[in-house]
Amino acid sequence: ATLRRIARDLDSTELLTTLTTSRKTRHLRRLGVRMLAESLTQRFAAALSPPPEHERRPPPEQLPVSPASEALRRRRAERLAGVRRVLVASHLQRQVRAGWRGAAAIGAVGLLFFRVAVVAFCK
Repeated sequence: ATLRRIARDLDSTELLTTLTTSRKTRHLRRLGVRMLAESLTQRFAAALSPPPEHERRPPPEQLPVSPASEALRRRRAERLAGVRRVLVASHLQRQVRAGWRGAAAIGAVGLLFFRVAVVAFCK
């Protein structure tokens, strides 16, 4: 019930529009570019030059896990997946109900993801 109330209170169309077009959120977009560029740089550097033999560590050994612990972990993962489904479905439904504003917001977010990825990759 609480999750549905939070999802209902959030105006996702306005949030998407603000994130993609507002000058106030420019620093967030630039931060996203910088973080993605750093991550890509680290991954490419690691892939192109593996560490020397003396720096390689053996993979950590798996700790024993009790069946009860494994069941709790699986249950938590299932709940998280359910929460994600509810949130994504409710926000997509809201975008559809918003009509052209919702379609524009989804398109703007897609374009923003593309812009951030291209700029980060170029850095």
